[in-house]
Amino acid sequence: TETQMKKVRSAMWKVFPLPDSYFLYVGMMKPHKNVKWLVENFIQFREKNLIESGLVLIGKKPVGDKSFEKLLEKGKPLGIVWNYRAQGNSWPNQHY
Repeated sequence: TETQMKKVRSAMWKVFPLPDSYFLYVGMMKPHKNVKWLVENFIQFREKNLIESGLVLIGKKPVGDKSFEKLLEKGKPLGIVWNYRAQGNSWPNQHY
């Protein structure tokens, strides 16, 4: 029923807090995937108030890429959410 679906959605949002509307990227965060470009442009659009949606990234964060980490930190207040689920890992609530 519709009431049950609302309860399920409400429970999911407590476990996986997401913006009301968002763009979703699912995949590896390797350089050839241009995720850094996606994040940079998302930040620019949000700073210019051209979009209101958030950006949800699902994938394993690249190890040792400090510039990518700084970019995610800059995007955190603008609605960037990063989570991963790989090799049996649970969803950490890491919001960047």
